[in-house]
Amino acid sequence: GTWWQQNAAVAGDEYRFRISHSKGLQLSQCVEQVGSDLYQIKLIIHVQHRLKVPKGRAVRPTAGRVKEGLFNILPHDLSGLRVLDLFAGTGNLSAEALSRGAAAAILVDFSPKVRRTIRENLRMLGFSDRSELWTVSVLQSVRLLSRRGETFDLIFFDPPYEKGWVGKILSAIARAGLLREAGIVVAEHSSREKVRENYEALGLQDQRRYGSTVLSFFGLGKAVVP
Repeated sequence: GTWWQQNAAVAGDEYRFRISHSKGLQLSQCVEQVGSDLYQIKLIIHVQHRLKVPKGRAVRPTAGRVKEGLFNILPHDLSGLRVLDLFAGTGNLSAEALSRGAAAAILVDFSPKVRRTIRENLRMLGFSDRSELWTVSVLQSVRLLSRRGETFDLIFFDPPYEKGWVGKILSAIARAGLLREAGIVVAEHSSREKVRENYEALGLQDQRRYGSTVLSFFGLGKAVVP
């Protein structure tokens, strides 16, 4: 399987992750030997300052339980990977990916108010030098990235719920060729939204539900989830 599918197979209690911040990132790692060849690794990144969130209801940050579930599935080491974060909101998903070693992240959000918040959060966490912030529409950013020949290992998008965005964005990503061969697109959406198994070159590989929220994982190739 791909780098993310191999980790998803052992996701659960083996890996737990959190972000925290105190004068930069401090990494503590606890390795507990469970058997002669089996180790349970818990990686905790402590951030004492909470990420800033713009006032109002325009931004809906990914809930803690959903975020923890997502990053339990993804590998703890994202070294060298390139990340695209659409509808970036507070930037918390990119911040988590960068804290795990991702090489670079491009964050896209149309709101100037949100842009200021993301910029401040990235500065606070020390990730400004590995991130790029775009204040354009998501569909416009996909077209611009395609023209630049950009490709990504990990693409997040968390659009407004039940507005028809999921299919539009997945189709646009597929047409633009933004996903690398072994990459993954993670769509966060309402459980009431119907998501097809295939969107052009992208096929549904995994799906996890957290209350009324669903994470759908798409990769290149045919769907493997009925």
